[in-house]
Amino acid sequence: MNKASCAAVLAALAMSSPVHAQALFSGETYAEAAAARGQLAFAQNCSMCHGADLSAGPFAGALKGAVFEGHWRGKGGSPAVLEFTQARMPPAGPGSLGGPAYADIVAYIQKANGAAPGKSDTPAAAPLREAANSGRPPPTVPADAKARAVLAARKSKLDGLTAVTAAMLETPPEADWLIWRRDYQSLGFSGLKQIGKANVAGLRPAWSWNLPPSQNEMTPLVHDGVMFVQSGNSVQALDAATGEQLWRYTRPLAAAPG
Repeated sequence: MNKASCAAVLAALAMSSPVHAQALFSGETYAEAAAARGQLAFAQNCSMCHGADLSAGPFAGALKGAVFEGHWRGKGGSPAVLEFTQARMPPAGPGSLGGPAYADIVAYIQKANGAAPGKSDTPAAAPLREAANSGRPPPTVPADAKARAVLAARKSKLDGLTAVTAAMLETPPEADWLIWRRDYQSLGFSGLKQIGKANVAGLRPAWSWNLPPSQNEMTPLVHDGVMFVQSGNSVQALDAATGEQLWRYTRPLAAAPG
């Protein structure tokens, strides 16, 4: 392809991008003040992975343009993007930026993808931001039967948790680890017999999980097959056998001064 042809193709792509991007947030508007705050929050927390101008970086894909639009088209617009971002980003500390910051970042993404300005500077999705500030998970409706079944199984696992009594803390069940060092004698010893000298050399990792960055050296607690881990401003409940996340509470951090 000669230089003239390349230039023509690039020009065509540049002309077509706003049209595609506009379709993603069709009928939506964003607040300029929110987008300005979101651009700053993005630069501080997201640009290292997604690139300074949202056009992809060394660790994550683009947040604007045809590929981004193709992924999100028909999935609910900016409320869906906000819900996903708040629940999954940043990978090492989902929800750690606080509800208002996520809404502002999505406003910046809307602007970069051609949404129309003009919305008043109010929450982009009030129920989602309210949920983030209260620590409750955002309201979601699973899109298909398989997703509903997964959520039902998680709920069943959590509903099956029994109350921890004073007697259990005195003499914990063998499969439980209810307090630091397991019991009041601080022996740090489990009475389980499945692992011993004969098979310990054959142990392999069963699963792994990324935790929000923190300076604490925490001890996971286990009860009825559910592992509770705390790191940073987040507490999570994981299926101890599979590592699947069952529940998470993230305390929103206060906005940085200034």
